[in-house]
Amino acid sequence: MKDFSRRNRNAPVTLEYLKSRCKVVDGCWIWQGAKTRGYACIGIGKIYYAHIIAYELAGNPAPPPKHELHHKCQQRACINPEHLELLSSTEHRRISIEARGLKSACKHGHPYTEGSFYTSYASGYLQRRCKICQREAISRSRQRS
Repeated sequence: MKDFSRRNRNAPVTLEYLKSRCKVVDGCWIWQGAKTRGYACIGIGKIYYAHIIAYELAGNPAPPPKHELHHKCQQRACINPEHLELLSSTEHRRISIEARGLKSACKHGHPYTEGSFYTSYASGYLQRRCKICQREAISRSRQRS
């Protein structure tokens, strides 16, 4: 197991320390510190995902290549090791898509029908974008100019 020691301090990072930085809600340890795309992050010499550190500190092996930790609770900010499950990348992607489901409308309620959306890569993920919302955003931008 790696030695996770905090910068400028002699004390190593422990599971109790990580839990002290969380708010416990329905069994989830919701990280109150920095986050990246909703995932808990901690700086220990370099930036790590806190749920992976918690998983290893609980006595589990580090995820091997092409494997990921799945949040069974569907809370990205949760670092409770009991809520984490080691899955292959393929299986993790399949479960995540099933859990999210395909949305039938954009966040403003415009239905996703054939021709009403386009796809783009945003943040490294393929996402559907509403054409109506895009037109409205362009119109608002032109009105400000």
